[in-house]
Amino acid sequence: MGTPDASAQDYYGLLGVPKTATDAEITRAFRRLARRLHPDTGARADNVDRFDRVAAAYRVLRNAERRREYDRMREAADAGSSRPATYQRVRARAAAVDRRGAGRDSGRGRGRKSEDDGDDIFAARRPRPRAAGLRPNLDLEAELWLSFDDAVRGTTCQVELDVRTVTARIAAGVADGQAVRIAGCGQPGPDGGPAGDLWILVHVAEHPLFGRKGHDLTVTVPVTFPEVALGEEIRVPTLDRPVRMRLPAGTPTGTTFRIRGRGVPGREGPGDLLVTVKVDVPRQLSDAQRVAVQALAAATPWSPRAHMKM
Repeated sequence: MGTPDASAQDYYGLLGVPKTATDAEITRAFRRLARRLHPDTGARADNVDRFDRVAAAYRVLRNAERRREYDRMREAADAGSSRPATYQRVRARAAAVDRRGAGRDSGRGRGRKSEDDGDDIFAARRPRPRAAGLRPNLDLEAELWLSFDDAVRGTTCQVELDVRTVTARIAAGVADGQAVRIAGCGQPGPDGGPAGDLWILVHVAEHPLFGRKGHDLTVTVPVTFPEVALGEEIRVPTLDRPVRMRLPAGTPTGTTFRIRGRGVPGREGPGDLLVTVKVDVPRQLSDAQRVAVQALAAATPWSPRAHMKM
């Protein structure tokens, strides 16, 4: 079972505010929920996941650009639209972009796509010194907001450039803050010369469960003390469907395991899924649980602090 992307989640409903809520109303709603759900306030363990989802909703809705893009994705999802998204934030660059180290051009002309292998994806925020032989004011820049899933899997978008539209395929594995070059789709060159390029600056939304380190995905999975003490098999979420993973007996909390091939697609194959297990300590015990824990304590003659010699 796949994890739903941002368009499938009702962020307004999570915060308990209407779609017309102001920034101040959104902030007040988040602070009210945070006081009740945050783990540091003594909230129940089953509220931790809800707090994470509420925090993810707040991070999107408090940002005007990300909120507009979220609203657009929700409208498209509600309408059942299968058309690629359209992004209109386009402006001419003030100077040419340094292309040193770039891969082969993906083609020139209207509607061409970026390369399959991702060679034309570069860090958009790195310094861009002017390269020899490149002319200013020919390249165009657009900004694109993607859900976490779309960035990992790849997607298609349409960029409106005044009187024309460019269809761009965003390769799987694009990261937040990177730029995708669509060769030959910038401003026409003077006197029939080569046209400039279109650079699409990508912004990626956060995921309520997964993080990302390069081509590796990260996830924290809560476990019980018996599961790590005895060594049991647990189910672990992935972006596709859950997988099973066996915990060695005596696994300490905070241990990270690597599941090969369940990360982000890359030129040399997919990355891995890094699973960190965290023991979920119950804040309230039933009478039977309390008796069981007391029996375990009585049967544990050693102290984990013995080496401190206190």
